[in-house]
Amino acid sequence: MAKLYGEVNRILGLDKEHKTVIVGMGNIGKAITNYTYYYRIGFNIIGLFDASTRVIGSKVDNMVIQDVADLSEWCKEHEVEVGIICVNRENAQGVADAMIEGGIKGIWNFAPIDLDIPSDVALESVHLSDSLHTLSYKIASLKDANK
Repeated sequence: MAKLYGEVNRILGLDKEHKTVIVGMGNIGKAITNYTYYYRIGFNIIGLFDASTRVIGSKVDNMVIQDVADLSEWCKEHEVEVGIICVNRENAQGVADAMIEGGIKGIWNFAPIDLDIPSDVALESVHLSDSLHTLSYKIASLKDANK
């Protein structure tokens, strides 16, 4: 069983750690920081960024939140592979562009917008409203089935 588990992890790319940054330290950004820190699922969060002067310089999980203006250069210096976007729709494309300029090759997007990225960058967008729509559909289906 351990051999199978190891092979599945290798196929999924979870047999190594991915240097990761999060941009947007609101509720979603903080929740992701805390989740991945404790569960160590292969994504090593090494940088936190935000645009708000209210949070820049403060800490989450003993990491200092940095200015998003420094994102591209910081990612190049630290060879970051994955970026997590937790900003609003209006700022998401700019953040994605800065991540790509910094050499990031994978983006996990929580902003409610479809990003325009090059084909050599992997993108996974999480649209939370889609999950709620799916749940609503399943509830309605259960009600219809019980009539």
